[in-house]
Order: sequence, then structure tokens, then C-alpha cells
Amino acid sequence: MFHIEVGKARAGFGQKDFRDRFLASCGALLEQAGYIINPRYAMEPVKCYRPATPDTFATVAAKEFRFLSAFGTEVDRIIEELRQ
Repeated sequence: MFHIEVGKARAGFGQKDFRDRFLASCGALLEQAGYIINPRYAMEPVKCYRPATPDTFATVAAKEFRFLSAFGTEVDRIIEELRQ
């Protein structure tokens, strides 16, 4: 699960604002990678299940972490845009 903690009181913008922009920008790539897109649920707009065993968990988690890390620059851009 990819979770961004926001709230109007803390960040100056809400979850729905972030979700809408994030999905517009990154949703297609995430969907192509097997992520389930849920545009109606601001707290979990994308999720993915990857099979793992105790022996493969670290490898699977590291691969997903690297994949999601590639979206960091776009997440930062969206946050800065919403703060303006």
C-alpha cells in the first residue's frame, strides 16, 4: 500500500485533492503495473497484492519499494502544486 498522510489542517490540502491529481498523473502507470485503482477512496486510491512467502517477502517488498520510489518526484510536484 502506498500511503500519503495529508489533511487540510496539517498540509493545507485534503486527501481528495491529492488523490485526484495523483491518479490523473500516475494512475495509468500504476494500473499497468497491476495496481487496483479506486478513485472513490481517498485514503487508499491504489493498492496491489503481490504473492510472497516468508522466503520471498523481502525480495518482493524491495521490488515494490523501488517501483513506488520512482513516483517520488511526481508526488513532491503535486504536493508543491497543492500548497500554492
